[in-house]
Amino acid sequence: MKRNLLSLIVLSLLTIGSVFAQNKTITGKVTGSDDGLAIPAATIRVLGSNIAVQSKGDGSYVISVPESAKTLQFSYVGYSTVSET
Repeated sequence: MKRNLLSLIVLSLLTIGSVFAQNKTITGKVTGSDDGLAIPAATIRVLGSNIAVQSKGDGSYVISVPESAKTLQFSYVGYSTVSET
């Protein structure tokens, strides 16, 4: 009985980490700072990971990031790369 209870407690502790490792969804729109026009196909990347998306034709994007993510990096050919916390 003690062994089963101990196994159940260990299993519970191992799975609790996955409960807290939830993702959050960030939405936005990439625009030029000089004219405010949408920038389609800009790359939005989570720094320190391999998670990345491209903005749509109207500059909008949706990206799912881990709760631990701190910084998004925006890049596009011909523009300066920008990092936002």
